[in-house]
Amino acid sequence: MISWLHHVGEGLGSFAVCRGAEAVLPGPDQSFREEAVLQAHLRQTSGVPGAAPPHYLDAVANVVQLISTVDTISGIELLDKCPGYFIVGECKNGHRWAKELYCGREWCPVCGEDDSMAHVRRFARWVGKGQQVVSMGYFVFTLPEEVRGRYRSKAKLNELTKQVTCGDKSRRIEGLLKSMGFDRGLARWHWFGDKSTKWHPHLNVIVEAGFIPQGQLDAIRAAWAGILGVPDAVVNYSFTTIVPKMVHILKYVTRATFRNYKWDEKMAGALYNFRNMRSWGKWDGPVVWAVEGKAQLEPIAKLESGLCPQCGEVVKWGHAQGIARLQGEVLVPVGAGYWRMADIPPRFELPDDVKSRLYLMKLAHLAEVRVLTHKVRVDLEEKRGNDAEYQAALWRDLLN
Repeated sequence: MISWLHHVGEGLGSFAVCRGAEAVLPGPDQSFREEAVLQAHLRQTSGVPGAAPPHYLDAVANVVQLISTVDTISGIELLDKCPGYFIVGECKNGHRWAKELYCGREWCPVCGEDDSMAHVRRFARWVGKGQQVVSMGYFVFTLPEEVRGRYRSKAKLNELTKQVTCGDKSRRIEGLLKSMGFDRGLARWHWFGDKSTKWHPHLNVIVEAGFIPQGQLDAIRAAWAGILGVPDAVVNYSFTTIVPKMVHILKYVTRATFRNYKWDEKMAGALYNFRNMRSWGKWDGPVVWAVEGKAQLEPIAKLESGLCPQCGEVVKWGHAQGIARLQGEVLVPVGAGYWRMADIPPRFELPDDVKSRLYLMKLAHLAEVRVLTHKVRVDLEEKRGNDAEYQAALWRDLLN
């Protein structure tokens, strides 16, 4: 699996260079067509005719799905192979990045493939956490066939995830694993088995653990069965301290399993916008094992977290644009559909002592303005009083 990482690292670079070639990127006519499709989709999403494109939203990233409901996606239409669009991000220090937008759907012919850009992005988000674990425990919580029908909505699946992992204090949900001493972990659902097209959701959970006594495993299985309300439920567990096997677990859990939406169209629609990468606990510890090719994954992981790989500042992403507009840009491939763009010189910033002096000068000026305003008001009122007294005296003289 170490060789897989190294291969992906090299492959991403070569793929990115190919994506930038004129032979792959669509021409101007297609760019305008894509832009028209994007605008139409955004109008459909926002409900506002002619609405300006929003900042990076799931509605933009998932533009390939034009027709969908919570019940079915039988009207799905894949416009073009991912990525059809990209966004540009910039940090406050002027470092600029381009991010190709992939729909991320597991049944997408591009995103659903093993080692795809979407797969590598998911792996990159987790590999840094996995490197903090000396011994990696791997649970698989399965649902008996008779209860699977209860868990065919995002709400039910989200609740079940919390019940298994870390709980939810605001909803008074106790987390099974957290209550048993597993202080941090990673969780992701697989929807189908490796060799089956039958709906078979099972929750993969990665924890920091080694050998677990049989008594504790039995307690976990009993608690899981209690959550589901069944007499018996299967929970598989294994662990490893071997680095290639830990890498394999991370890669395996982050892969796509819903490879064809026709396997279960209703669930494909119900899972729209479902968040399927969960973690709990603190992941700020030291790295305890190395991965070949990790240097190529680190900038991807940072960009996935919204941080600049150069300086660590927050990256602010702009509007979605047709992928053809990347033509003519000076680009350096980062990997997994990210590009380094030409930097913009940082805006000139005054030294702090100069800012302080200017602020004091502003305060002094405001004080002077207040004093002068008060003086003008007093003078005006005095003048009005004098005028009133003069008018009164004049009328007395005229009447007498």
